[in-house]
Amino acid sequence: MKRIQLLALFFLNIFFFAFHANASGIHQKVLVLHSYHKADWTDNILNGIHSVMDKRPHLDLYIEYMDTKEFNHPEYLHLYRSTLREKYKNIIFDVIITSDDTAWLFAMAHGGELFNGAPIVFCGVNSFDPELIKGQKVTGVIEKGDFKPTLGYIFTALPDCKRLFVICDRTKTGQINKINLLDVLGRNFPDIKPVFLEDISFEGLAESLLQGIPGKEAAFFISFWQDNTGKLISPEELSPVFRKSAIPVFGRSEWMINRGLTGGKCVSGFNQGMVAAGLAMQILDSHGQAIPPVILDSPNQFMFDYLELKKHNLSYRRLPKGSLLFNRPHSFSDIYQTYKVFIWITTALLALLVISVVFLIIDTMKRRFTEKALRRSQRNLQVTLQSIGDAVITTDDNGLVTNMNAIAENLTGWKLADAAGKLLDEVLNIIDSVTREKVPSPYTGVMESGKIMVLPRHTVLISRDGRQYRIADSGAPIRDEKHAVLGVVLVFRDITEEYYRQKEWAHSQRMDSIGRLAGGIAHDFNNMLSGIVGSVDLLKHTLSDADKGTLHLLSIMSNSCLQASELTGKLLNFARKGLEGAENHDLHRLINDSLDILSRTLDRKFELVKKLNADEHVVFCDGPQIQNAILNLGLNARDAMPKGGRITIGTYTLVIEAQDLSIHPELKPGKYIVLNISDTGTGIKPQDIGKIFEPFFTTKDAGKGTGLGLSAVYNTVKEHNGKITVMNLEGGGTAFHIYLPLVDGPEDAFKTEKTTRDFLGKGSVLLIDDEVNIRQTTSKLLEIMGFDVILAENGKDGVKKYKEHIDDIVLVITDVIMPVMNGTDCLLAIKSINPEAVVILSSGYPGDVTIEKMSSTHADGFLKKPYSRQQLEDILIQVIGKK
Repeated sequence: MKRIQLLALFFLNIFFFAFHANASGIHQKVLVLHSYHKADWTDNILNGIHSVMDKRPHLDLYIEYMDTKEFNHPEYLHLYRSTLREKYKNIIFDVIITSDDTAWLFAMAHGGELFNGAPIVFCGVNSFDPELIKGQKVTGVIEKGDFKPTLGYIFTALPDCKRLFVICDRTKTGQINKINLLDVLGRNFPDIKPVFLEDISFEGLAESLLQGIPGKEAAFFISFWQDNTGKLISPEELSPVFRKSAIPVFGRSEWMINRGLTGGKCVSGFNQGMVAAGLAMQILDSHGQAIPPVILDSPNQFMFDYLELKKHNLSYRRLPKGSLLFNRPHSFSDIYQTYKVFIWITTALLALLVISVVFLIIDTMKRRFTEKALRRSQRNLQVTLQSIGDAVITTDDNGLVTNMNAIAENLTGWKLADAAGKLLDEVLNIIDSVTREKVPSPYTGVMESGKIMVLPRHTVLISRDGRQYRIADSGAPIRDEKHAVLGVVLVFRDITEEYYRQKEWAHSQRMDSIGRLAGGIAHDFNNMLSGIVGSVDLLKHTLSDADKGTLHLLSIMSNSCLQASELTGKLLNFARKGLEGAENHDLHRLINDSLDILSRTLDRKFELVKKLNADEHVVFCDGPQIQNAILNLGLNARDAMPKGGRITIGTYTLVIEAQDLSIHPELKPGKYIVLNISDTGTGIKPQDIGKIFEPFFTTKDAGKGTGLGLSAVYNTVKEHNGKITVMNLEGGGTAFHIYLPLVDGPEDAFKTEKTTRDFLGKGSVLLIDDEVNIRQTTSKLLEIMGFDVILAENGKDGVKKYKEHIDDIVLVITDVIMPVMNGTDCLLAIKSINPEAVVILSSGYPGDVTIEKMSSTHADGFLKKPYSRQQLEDILIQVIGKK
């Protein structure tokens, strides 16, 4: 009764203010923002909104779908926000209606920027906190499930039922609802025994429901979107399981009605939308001055499936008052009672129609009036066609173009005056983007099947002027009142920008995954190298008087370790995050320095040409990384020209505006310097050009390349918020283009470091590392320098030994990644014992130790594995010298 009064109040508000709101004739504007895609739930909400707002003239309703079920990553939301800002920059909304949590929180966060601070009305929200809206123009209706009314009906309709199967998955929402259900059962139905079907497979669920005992058992569906094997379950897959169940399945899910759910008091999307629209009407009538309070009582409704009730011998006549009943067969009296007003109106209209026909035959003036009305209808149809946001083309039954809107004209390059009467194939020139072969006309497929036809996602439209667009397309038959096909209507839209954004995102995700793998491999490899490098340094010290052959072998070992370290350095490029050594650099100076090195590796058969034309060339970057990228590309160009040729390095500046983002979706608007490196070599095979930036992919012969060079270049450019592209040149050769953002400001001063090579230690050093070979070799090196060494194999052991020898220890060197207690936790523990303790972190993976981590843990230095005796001495001089 309370909910009925609530709904009646909304309708009274609507009718009471209707005349006042529309007296001025000014169009009010409302935006409906859905969290998800177009589906049953969002359609029901929208139908509820229409049921209220369609009764008011002079109101413009705008609909948007965020589609966050499939796309919910930050990049997508950022781009979606930019799209809304551009799309509605000239529209001022009076009210924003949001459905479900994501859209509501999005509107709350960006309403001031996107919607000029318009009042917000939410619905479908089940995570509401009043503190979120305090002091803001926000109201709405809460979505909350009712368990007690449904359970009350179950045990009244099935008096012998003493066992209730609870269908519930392990999701967070499912477990919360499970707790709520148990609470209601315990307080109101203590004699009922719940049996939880949650840690079970999809097949096990079906078997359990088949074995239920009719009349003595029932089931309650909370959620089952993932079983215990990890398999994702859709409502369509649950439907046949529920329909075959030996016992009735009740629940609170509106979308499972007509899918085997017997019924229950369900959250209603229609009611959510209707109540939200009523609140929006109150705001519109007050011109945004009065914000009604949030409705905390969810407008749920009893809903039942007649066929399921009948199957389980449940009488539909004993349903709770006001219940909705689906799939009930209609008798003549039911039809009459339901459509009584419509039947009488239709009868009256038929009578009037007969009278009108008589007058039309007699009165020629009536005929002229009808002809004018027909012409006005045609004009309205044309206006409607031009207002549609997608491109539309219609044909007759012979495939000849009869009409098209302005968007279709723009995409195809054809004006309606030129296209009318021509075959659709001639106007709509579409090809397969993979095979580049012509795609059969949609007209043919629709006419042959008589059904709606959708083109594949890889369809490309070639405009009359040669421009190419990726399109999403659907065609449908145009039928008359006798269902005869009169022609075809084709609706399509340009998805070029969306396609390339998704392609770039997928590539970035793949490269990021490979980077994490590479970082892990390099970390372990550097630990192994540390033992080898330390052992070689110890042998050099021990065998300083050895013969030349032995010293030569030691030199080979050192060089091999250096090369292995360089290889892991390339691997670590994939895992590196951030530019810790970055500062303002003159890119032209970096290019010139790199070319000086490159020129010394080139034979006379190579010509090196510079065209540094950029008028601005200061960028924020890691200088050595950028120089390595230039050298990598230069050496690749050399290898692509075995008989010699020309390498050209050039620069120019480029300003990227917001409208250019369809061409450069991965870049932000601003000023860029573009670095071009091209050659006159053999070029890249078309099938390989999309793979060259992937790690370990190489076109060189075995033993002549690791496949890491171009991947490292790609990673470097992406880390600098830039972009790199590659293309084959006409006439032969390849060109790489690197886009780097320019900065305002001068180049930072050069930094020089000077260290001494003479070092003599004193006191004890605590060396903490879980690798035995590193503890053995590094301890020997420290002893050669004059230190006493205390060893620990993990952080916990290290803290213990620090307490025991605190008066003797002058320095602690600890690995970062260790079992029991890692290095950073160990460092913090030691600093808590003695804030003046000198601690150096060491790791084979630089990503383990960022500047932020060094600062937050108060580390005194970082020693990268593998390290030589000289590198160990340098860091000791630097750190102990500060004390």
